[in-house]
Amino acid sequence: MADYRTGKDGKVRVDDATDYNVKGWSFDPVSDEIDITHTGTTGIRLFTPGLKTATGNFNGTWDADADPTPALEDGNTVELFLYIGDPTDGLYWHIPAALLLGLPTASDVGTDVTWASNFRANFDVASGYAYDLVGD
Repeated sequence: MADYRTGKDGKVRVDDATDYNVKGWSFDPVSDEIDITHTGTTGIRLFTPGLKTATGNFNGTWDADADPTPALEDGNTVELFLYIGDPTDGLYWHIPAALLLGLPTASDVGTDVTWASNFRANFDVASGYAYDLVGD
């Protein structure tokens, strides 16, 4: 039977200390593709993976009890834990050095104030990686 994951109880943990309740997050790890086509490939292109990079974003509703600033300030580097399903399941993306790229905040009359942040995963010398899927 399939074990589908949902966004229920989704959180973003910053610096292994502060959890922010979020409405959603996305994470897009990709590798460069390097063309290694040569005369021996007889007209067929051949590729190999190159450098890895990853970007993503997360968003939530402003919570006065868990003010997302100053930890989630544009330009800060933070450690992120992006949980897949229930955090107690132990399945999450770990990004030890995420460079935050903005914190747009919006509000319409009569609605909650929302915020969002884009990020890029940087290589972290201490951990030896830029991102890892933990618990898989």
